[in-house]
Amino acid sequence: MIIIPSIFRNQSELKTGMSTRLGAETQSPFGMNMSFTGGDTFENVQKSREYFLAQFGLTPSQLAIPQQSHTDVIKIVTQPGEYESCDGLITAIPNVFLSIKVADCAAVIVYDVEKHVCGAFHAGWRGAAAGIVKKGIAMMVEEFNCESRNILSFVSPCAGVCCYEIGCDVAPFFKEKVLSVRNRKLYLNMKEEIKSQLVSEGLPEKNIEIHPDCTICKGDVYHSYRRDGEKSGRMMAFIGKIK
Repeated sequence: MIIIPSIFRNQSELKTGMSTRLGAETQSPFGMNMSFTGGDTFENVQKSREYFLAQFGLTPSQLAIPQQSHTDVIKIVTQPGEYESCDGLITAIPNVFLSIKVADCAAVIVYDVEKHVCGAFHAGWRGAAAGIVKKGIAMMVEEFNCESRNILSFVSPCAGVCCYEIGCDVAPFFKEKVLSVRNRKLYLNMKEEIKSQLVSEGLPEKNIEIHPDCTICKGDVYHSYRRDGEKSGRMMAFIGKIK
């Protein structure tokens, strides 16, 4: 199973999609695991990446991959490869496919339809609290003269407000409108927080697609670190422009 964002459906120059835990035949619980840093084998991860990207006519060597560490650091890149100490990538170069790995965090992928600039941001609660999505859009505007009204965005399946319980230490980083209390427990609406950051940078709401699924709820479809701990794999979202 592969997710294709509908927001980009009219952009024939783009290749973009997101994996789930369903697809290539690899050992449970790491079915379609995209991360080499968990407990899975190198062979399983490589097979899963190759299988996923082959659906788009791509190979792993075409990916730009941030070594994510829950920061708000974003790098402008011009070629595939691994990029240390960052959680976001931006490029205007064709055939450089920006990727983000997630398991409860959100992958936010964006595209300026006029300037042909792509962005991909990893937003867990730490990155969201630091404003990584807001910062990413601002960088596109500043560095590439993008206009917010021309930017389309997709927010991936992630931990939903139905399940994303947080502690009192995390709550102060967010506004009340994205917090809720049920049975004396605090919950974070990560999707609403990301939407708020996109809108605050000038994106029209019609340019924002938010996938409805919660990764914690749907264990048959998605990896979830909150649910499965060290037995969790990772999904991958990517975006890139072809020549």
